[in-house]
Amino acid sequence: MAEALELVAISDKDIDAIADCFTQDLLQAVNGQLVFDKRRHIGDVKQILLVFEAFYIRTGSYGSLTVNLTASTDYHCIDLIPSGGGDGILNISWGANANFAQKAQEIFESYGYKRQGDDY
Repeated sequence: MAEALELVAISDKDIDAIADCFTQDLLQAVNGQLVFDKRRHIGDVKQILLVFEAFYIRTGSYGSLTVNLTASTDYHCIDLIPSGGGDGILNISWGANANFAQKAQEIFESYGYKRQGDDY
């Protein structure tokens, strides 16, 4: 099972625009699809929930990635939760779901986000 990741940034950029760019970048990086996109704006807080899935030939199964983006006025927090990708009686993923989360992490790091605890 792959580890969930938390990324953070001090930013006043529009989280909706970041989510849109991330979706395009992730779908270009992996052969997957966006299966759910829900956005809520409550006062000064914006929350976006994205769910992606991709088929991994090496395991013959689907992996999914849930991305939760939360933004206040000047602080963003992003949770990356990979799942699935397992095959057979032992449900071995051979790293498929971890690879999905790693790609997402690399994309967000290219936008200036860092893992929680690194510098925040």
